[in-house]
Amino acid sequence: MRARDAALRDRIRVAVASEDEPRTLALDHLPLDEPGEERGDPRGRPPAHGWIGRPFPASRSPSPRRDPATRQHVGMWSFAELAAAPDPSLDELALALAAEFRTVDREAAIGELDALGAQVATAVDGDDDPLAQAQACARVLGGEHGFLGDAEDYDHPDNSMLDVVLERRRGLPILLSAVYTEVARRAGVPLAGVGLPGHFVVAHFGAVPPVVLDPFSGGFPYEREVDSADIEPWTPSAIALRMLNNLVLSFQRRGDLTSAIHAAGMRLALPADDDLRALFEHELRLLRAQLS
Repeated sequence: MRARDAALRDRIRVAVASEDEPRTLALDHLPLDEPGEERGDPRGRPPAHGWIGRPFPASRSPSPRRDPATRQHVGMWSFAELAAAPDPSLDELALALAAEFRTVDREAAIGELDALGAQVATAVDGDDDPLAQAQACARVLGGEHGFLGDAEDYDHPDNSMLDVVLERRRGLPILLSAVYTEVARRAGVPLAGVGLPGHFVVAHFGAVPPVVLDPFSGGFPYEREVDSADIEPWTPSAIALRMLNNLVLSFQRRGDLTSAIHAAGMRLALPADDDLRALFEHELRLLRAQLS
């Protein structure tokens, strides 16, 4: 059984659909955001455009959890419905994902994204230079509003919930990147999320090479050497899959097998090739066996 599991993991290649053609990411296992050196220290040096950091919150308010068995979707599409849609928006998909685990005020979250988008549009002020547009996003989100990575409680489930990240201004790299891309979209700035091994960033593909920002570190330029093949835009479905991978591990580490099982099952609603779906189903069976 162990040899079979290892063989299955070794041959998994994650198909990530792009606007032009499918691309495949060779991975040891699954794409996720892990704490480590790669993500850097968000309290390190400021970016060149003048990031003004805010102190980390002194305490975390308890997140209103919802039993997955009795979850409801009020005033929003369900995650399963959006996952099956041909072109879901990232903001709605991420909020529906969060609503599977907690009570979500969709209108408040969308309103916050809209307000931030208006501020970025004002900061851009019609400038069509990709670098200037990217810097305007970083200046507003990382500087004025203090969006930053949560280094103190990195993999807490709240850091994977878009509504909580908007409220706390703290989150995982992938959620902060979702904030950047959705706010930028409202301002007419074409930022896209980019998944890297162990990290997640955003890029403006209007420049050659693309302008790459690190939302986790306050929005300053991402300066680590990266294979150019990895700098490609990710679809909302691929981003949601990586969010769920993070949540499965986060819930497991906290002994919350019920939520881990629910997150693992949600992955099956997203597009996946046969090998990846087989891996997800296998992992789901293993998790359920632990609960019984």
